[in-house]
Amino acid sequence: MKKAKHLLPFYILLTLLTISCTTIPFFWDGTFFSALSVYFYENGMNGLIAPLPIDTGGFPLYSSYLTFAWNLFGKTLTVSHLAILPFILGIVFEFYKLAKRFINEKTIFLALILLIIEPVFITQSILMGYDILIAYFFLLSLNSLYEKKQLLFSIALIFLCLISIRGIMLASAIFTIDLVRERKIDLKLIRNYIPAAFILFIWFVYHKTQTGWYLFSPTREN
Repeated sequence: MKKAKHLLPFYILLTLLTISCTTIPFFWDGTFFSALSVYFYENGMNGLIAPLPIDTGGFPLYSSYLTFAWNLFGKTLTVSHLAILPFILGIVFEFYKLAKRFINEKTIFLALILLIIEPVFITQSILMGYDILIAYFFLLSLNSLYEKKQLLFSIALIFLCLISIRGIMLASAIFTIDLVRERKIDLKLIRNYIPAAFILFIWFVYHKTQTGWYLFSPTREN
């Protein structure tokens, strides 16, 4: 009950905010990733490989998710905004769990207020930013690490790494946190990172065989 009392007002507020912003178009990086979603929507998933001008080299998790939502409910801005809403609410939930570990219960409500008024979070929320997915899976990974939920941790880490290079960097940060906590590297520590590393390796090999390059686009290098 206490958890619901803390979180429900923020869930309602962010849901209403999302609904009120459903006419706001994609912006900045969002235009790039939405262009990839449009390509998948109009041409099929094409083995998840995009044309060179819009191929980042990374696994197109965000764009594929949007395409999936459009195929189910229609290619509209409203659907795009609502598709990101579960991750926005998920950030609030995971932030709440993380905050409880480090601050007094009496200040949790204030911490949640600080979260939703944080400029980057609120801006990314109303612009359907792919950083919302990064933040969610980062917090989910971190909480799963603290809670010693090994399977959930591995799954969350896989999704974090498949979002973008930023996600891979954050996965490295989580590994550093884990290393500092355990103060040693052994098989028990690294085994939970193996699935994410293996799937990334498979993706890069697959992308290389399909395009002749991986990770860094030759057009951007030039």
